[in-house]
Amino acid sequence: MNIARRKFSFTEMEVFLAVVRELNFSRAAEHCCTTQPALSVMIRELERKAGAPLLLRSTRRMSLTPAGEQFHLACRRILDQYDDGISQFQNFVAGHAGTLVVAASPSIMAGVLPKVLQRLNRLHPDIKIEVRERLHEECLRLVREKDAHCAITAYKREADDLDQQHLCRDRLVLICPATHELAAYKQVKWQDVVRYPQVSLPADSSIRQIIEIEFIKRKLKFQPLDEVERFTSLLALVASQRGIGVLPGSLIEQLSYRNLRFLPIVDMTAVRSICLITARGHLLPPALEHFRAVCLDELATDPP
Repeated sequence: MNIARRKFSFTEMEVFLAVVRELNFSRAAEHCCTTQPALSVMIRELERKAGAPLLLRSTRRMSLTPAGEQFHLACRRILDQYDDGISQFQNFVAGHAGTLVVAASPSIMAGVLPKVLQRLNRLHPDIKIEVRERLHEECLRLVREKDAHCAITAYKREADDLDQQHLCRDRLVLICPATHELAAYKQVKWQDVVRYPQVSLPADSSIRQIIEIEFIKRKLKFQPLDEVERFTSLLALVASQRGIGVLPGSLIEQLSYRNLRFLPIVDMTAVRSICLITARGHLLPPALEHFRAVCLDELATDPP
């Protein structure tokens, strides 16, 4: 008889496990909320389907046959896997588990995101985060094309197809060599910044766009000496006295450069809004709500 094709119900397996656990039909029947005669019928039918006796019964004791021992192991393994699978599913639906793909710009990745991920892992260890580090516009593309569930980057006013939730404000900071004229200042304004040669991030970075607007206001054309992809390259060039640069304050908090000065730009426009961005109308994993809550809580303090 090919018992591999036999179908055993979850109820049959649970009844059999109750009998094995209690080694007593009366107690097993009570546990299964049935009568002893009904349970005996179920066990006989189970043995018929199995094609072999599963239990040895006597007036004094009950024990498993070799086939019963194997069937017990199989039932335990199947039900454990079932319970584990259902538990994982329920955790996913409740948002306590799952995988989120998060796009983030380099300055966000090096500045605000690490502390968010650290707290999320502490509060929700079964939520796994996969980070895609991209420049601002590429982050938005990943969200639009469903290659990322969300992005953390600067606010984009024209993005009508995106939902953007403000997380925090991030004040921009001027970076200059310790020997530069501006190094003696405690703080600067845009009118100070535009007077000097610049090292800049690419045109599609949110920081570059803010700088260009300030130059346009003063009827100046922004023409950086050097354009670099990464903030580390910008810092290296500023340290070599190629020019001055502008980076977000959240990033500067993580850095320590002996030969550079970091000066807050105090104009009201020298602040970017960091947002959690999702695509409007896309179905998103429930875990995103826990990620959103951690972001809001961890990044709640705005700069003055």
